[in-house]
Amino acid sequence: MTTIVENIQGLVQQNNGTVIMNFAGAPPPAALPPLPYEPATILIAAGPFIMGCDGGKPEESPRHEVNLPAYRIGQYPVTNEQFAEFVRQTGRVMPELGWPGQSPAEAALHLPVTGVSWTHALAYCEWLSQQTGRPYALPNEAEWERAARYTDGRLYPWGNAWLEGRANVDPDHLTAVNAYPPQTVEGCYDMIGNAREWTCSLWGLQRRAPDALYSYTWIADPRRHEITANNQIRRIYRGGASRTPAYMTCATRQANMPDTKIDLARHGFRVLLKV
Repeated sequence: MTTIVENIQGLVQQNNGTVIMNFAGAPPPAALPPLPYEPATILIAAGPFIMGCDGGKPEESPRHEVNLPAYRIGQYPVTNEQFAEFVRQTGRVMPELGWPGQSPAEAALHLPVTGVSWTHALAYCEWLSQQTGRPYALPNEAEWERAARYTDGRLYPWGNAWLEGRANVDPDHLTAVNAYPPQTVEGCYDMIGNAREWTCSLWGLQRRAPDALYSYTWIADPRRHEITANNQIRRIYRGGASRTPAYMTCATRQANMPDTKIDLARHGFRVLLKV
């Protein structure tokens, strides 16, 4: 007759100091709960969507179909409160954030963090991955656009017609990330309006037009979002505020140097979680 100990078939894991034992026939352990400062994410299902547009700006054309695997994306842009934990734990000094000292004011906790360079946004994702054991990254521009416009190629996150009161259009004034209703079918906030959001995608050396490698149609070429690319190559950002709706569509593509970090540029970001 075997003993209970002899019937144990499994694995002992060490996770953030917690010992987890898997017994034969038992379900696998649940994923570690989110940390208090970990951004909430929304599942984006695998499948095709319509990217780009026709008849608009050349860098956004043509309208074409792109097929993506499933992923999760930040429900909100990363906030000052969430980014402050990264600053605190890593001991960074970042006056470009515009905070009074190294912590945001109480009234600014739920504003999107801005004044963040692409390099610092990437460092945050790497740090968050280390803290949580989950694979965080910056979204590429196709992942960002799919999350913003659903699958049907709509012009704005909520549909094809501009609606007042759905986004912060004031380039000179930030609002809390939940100040406006959710914009997308899946429930993401602030995909357009408020702060600009870095992606990991490359644009090229010139400001006015992307290099040929980074123009449309979009293809899943790793060179389009090479993390170690020369820092003289501009990185694409999406979203952001404008008083002209034509510059706030889901397909709008713009770029800046990856070390741009002045608060006036209002660059923030949201995270992607691989599944």
